[in-house]
Amino acid sequence: MPDLDDKSTDAHTIHHVNFPITDVARTEEWYSKVFHMRRIIPKGRSGSVNAPQIQALLMTHGNFDLHFSPIDDIDPKTHYHFAVEVEDFEAFLGHLDKLGVPYDEPYSRPQNNSRTTTIHDPDGHHVEITHHADRNW
Repeated sequence: MPDLDDKSTDAHTIHHVNFPITDVARTEEWYSKVFHMRRIIPKGRSGSVNAPQIQALLMTHGNFDLHFSPIDDIDPKTHYHFAVEVEDFEAFLGHLDKLGVPYDEPYSRPQNNSRTTTIHDPDGHHVEITHHADRNW
């Protein structure tokens, strides 16, 4: 049985997640607009001289990364989702309103003093937007 008190082997954070996409340019534009993310590696370059050319779109916000792998078609029955914590929930909803990005009716979870809504990226992936009022930034 592992030693759960040995913190030296604990996971620190999620480095990135990877989702399938059908249109690289459309995805890059949407995530740049909605989350102010930028491409990590310029188009057509690899991560290192020994690495093959990177086919995925790699984007960052500085404190989290998203990777996207181009495919021909996405099965609409497959549910992909991730959550983004925002510092100011109402301000982010205002940002979505200005961009014309629809979102689900926000709801509250009193058990952890949070609010949540969901938006959908161009390929239909669910992106949960959440805010925990008790979070220490």
